Amino acid sequence: MVAATTGLEVLGRTDPEWLSPTTLTRVWRVTLPRLARPGALSRQSPGQGAQ
Repeated sequence: MVAATTGLEVLGRTDPEWLSPTTLTRVWRVTLPRLARPGALSRQSPGQGAQ
């Protein structure tokens, strides 16, 4: 997760689209199911509140 976050930060310096709410939501939607316990996922909503 640290490497992915750092990569997005570096890419976002030259192209702000990498740090857009849409891109970040996509990253979390792919990542969360691999990090969280199955029961915890029902309480998570990537992109909730993103504008």
